[in-house]
Amino acid sequence: MDYKTLICYMRRGGVEFAPGLSEEEIGQIETTYGVCLPASLREFYQTALPVFCARNIFPRWNDFSPGNVAAIRERMAAPYQWLRRDMERGFCPPTWEGKDMDRLFGDAPKLIPVYAHRYMPAIDHPDPPVISTVGRDTIVYGRNLRDYLEREFTQNDPAADRKDIPFVPVWSDVIAVVESFFRRKS
Repeated sequence: MDYKTLICYMRRGGVEFAPGLSEEEIGQIETTYGVCLPASLREFYQTALPVFCARNIFPRWNDFSPGNVAAIRERMAAPYQWLRRDMERGFCPPTWEGKDMDRLFGDAPKLIPVYAHRYMPAIDHPDPPVISTVGRDTIVYGRNLRDYLEREFTQNDPAADRKDIPFVPVWSDVIAVVESFFRRKS
């Protein structure tokens, strides 16, 4: 499904859109937040920018007021704060044993908020996965942006093919622990 079709589905579901972002606005976002938007997210936001739904939890990327910039920066920092809180309570993936947490987190990618607690990691990949995260409660919610948007905003439930999902520092380790837990439970 292409982005224009997805946007039609999303509109029917109550999502409101602003016109797509210009190259200048994309550049301002990347400079302001110190990220490089993955190609898929850039294409989607240039097609149309989701700005409102009943729960109003889309980032307002086209608002560069100081208060909004601070709010988006807080959303970008929140997943790491939630994860640190869970680590203080004893959560630690086996691959992190003996590692310096400040360095581990320092090497981790920034997470770009997409909707609510759904994020796209700023990694060197044109179409990274979308993860849903609240601390250690972290899963892959879409193998790429289109897959995610279909899951979240349409009645379609794409195949749960998790092949070829790129490694995301920090978050792939957390996801592996969660997936292992649920495999043991079933």
